[in-house]
Formats: sequence, structure tokens, C-alpha cells
Amino acid sequence: MASKEQRAVWHFSWAKIFAYEFSITEGSAILIASFFASAVLGALRQVLFNAQFGVGVEANAYYAAFRLPDTLFSLIAGGTLSSAMIPVLIGTMR
Repeated sequence: MASKEQRAVWHFSWAKIFAYEFSITEGSAILIASFFASAVLGALRQVLFNAQFGVGVEANAYYAAFRLPDTLFSLIAGGTLSSAMIPVLIGTMR
């Protein structure tokens, strides 16, 4: 069993991370890394999907059913919501 001192070293606090104010450069780097990770995971998803289903009726049905929700999510979350929320959040920080 670990002593109190050892547990204190391994204690992780989300409050410290959320209280930290990132600079513009740090925030931009985090955003770029997030977009890059998203692109890599999306490519991996496509490779695994194509390996499992290939080209066929099942894949076509999946893409047809996925197109509308994905488009709506991209428009709302990717464009409108982030464009509106970033200035509001920056204003509340100051």
C-alpha cells in the first residue's frame, strides 16, 4: 500500500488545469494538435471501416444514413457554435 506522500505525488487535479490561463500561442497549439488528432483518428476509422465492410450495400447504407447527421453536426458545432462562443468566452475571462 502506498504511503500518503506517494499518493500525494500521484494526485492529479483537473482544477489546476482548468484554472490555468493559456496564451494565444498555447491555445492555438492545442487547437492545431486537436484538429490533427481528429484527422488521424478519422483516417484510422475509415481504414478500419473499409477493412471490415469494403465496398458494398452495407457500406452504402452506412454512408447514406451518416451523411445528414454529420453535416448538421459540422454546421452547428464546427461553424456557428464556435464562432459565437469564442468571443463570448474571451469576454467573460476579462
